[in-house]
Amino acid sequence: MQFATAYKIMIALDIELNRKFRTHDTRMHVMNPRFSPLLFLVSGFVNRTDFHLESWRLFTDVREKKLKTMSSPVVIAATTRHTATLIFLHGLGDTGHGWASSLGSLRPAHVKVICPTAPTMPVTLNQGFRMPSWFDLRSLDDSGPEDEESIRKAADIVHSLIASEVAGGISTERIVLAGFSQGGALALFSALTFPQPLAGIIALSTWLPLRAKFPQEAVGNRNTPVLQCHGNCDPLVPYKWGQATSTLLKQFMTQIEFKTYEGVSHASCDEELQDIKEFIEKLKILSNMIPELS
Repeated sequence: MQFATAYKIMIALDIELNRKFRTHDTRMHVMNPRFSPLLFLVSGFVNRTDFHLESWRLFTDVREKKLKTMSSPVVIAATTRHTATLIFLHGLGDTGHGWASSLGSLRPAHVKVICPTAPTMPVTLNQGFRMPSWFDLRSLDDSGPEDEESIRKAADIVHSLIASEVAGGISTERIVLAGFSQGGALALFSALTFPQPLAGIIALSTWLPLRAKFPQEAVGNRNTPVLQCHGNCDPLVPYKWGQATSTLLKQFMTQIEFKTYEGVSHASCDEELQDIKEFIEKLKILSNMIPELS
């Protein structure tokens, strides 16, 4: 009972801190630890991400236009003719707002950025507390149990987002799928289980879920460029997980780039943001080569 009371106080204090300090710091993005005593103690820092619990709307079947209750994604429109899209998936407990402004400054003018917010659900790792989460997390152990059903359902949501862009006239080969932490894990899994080629994959401070299913389930995107980024002092998603993921991906993918950031924890930094910008700029498929309509 004392622990539960202390936990509620911790959450209340963190919400209050976020009310007072909402300045968006483009130099650092961190996984939100406020919902879990375990993650809070391990991380040792307070996240600046705003606290949001919203109702949702998102396509679950693009072809039939069936809608579920979801929150609207944060969308940064292209400032010239829209010919490519970047879809970015946030980490556990965050929302689509957490990365939006930084990504808007990184992308070329013809690229639209979509930052959806994960469904609010109970998370086993966090004592069943409800929070934005792409899928259930059951363990911090690299050999611990995984919730395959919720991972696959989350991938279906991402595939629907891609299909929605295609329905709007954007080829899959002009769509980049990216994410941080749990969102990066989902981005990797969704890209590898998506049958059509994507422009690129960006995976930040993350791992490949259901790794025992690969390479067998890698039905597409084996030749798609991948940028993996990881701080070597990450206490939440250990650096060795990122290394192991890179080693596995290199067994069946042809364009893997792994970047290490010295002294960086479960966060982003200026150097990483610059690497992301340069990676996007190197994707020739994202160059604005489609002629303007007359």
